[in-house]
Amino acid sequence: MRLLITGASGFIGSAFVRHALRMTEHHIVGLIRDTDQRNKNRLHGYEQHERLRLVKGDLLGDISGICEGIDAVVNFAARTFVDHSIRDVLPFIEANVMGAYRILEDARRQGVKRFIQISTDEVYGSILNGAYSEDARLNPTNHYSASKAGADAAIIRHAAASPLMREASSWARLSARL
Repeated sequence: MRLLITGASGFIGSAFVRHALRMTEHHIVGLIRDTDQRNKNRLHGYEQHERLRLVKGDLLGDISGICEGIDAVVNFAARTFVDHSIRDVLPFIEANVMGAYRILEDARRQGVKRFIQISTDEVYGSILNGAYSEDARLNPTNHYSASKAGADAAIIRHAAASPLMREASSWARLSARL
């Protein structure tokens, strides 16, 4: 299987790449933002791995064709930090909503059959005890979680409408199948 992992140098994305290389035979294309030098060391020791190809780019830049030959996309890419989103929401809407939409569209054009959107529990709002289920009502309480909820909603709707991509969903629903 050939995977495209966006946000491959992020905290969770890099852990996923390392795990997939250790535990599977999957070939991975890792998209890393070309301006993200501080996270470069997260894949230290894996840069030359025979089943990993790192590609520098940005989901808001020219990504046309990046999904060519890909079987599944796992979208970890996101702009995070709640405090920053309160000061200026636009970069979060651009990165989290438009970025997810743009990679989803390239995946659709290239015939990718599986798209996994990595979200955040924050889309469900605060919880004092217990846990939310994935069918709980979305209730984002800050700009960051609202931008992630917007991306999730667009992707879920796309999966319902697309005859090509039947499996587009959030992480928890599909992680066991990958």
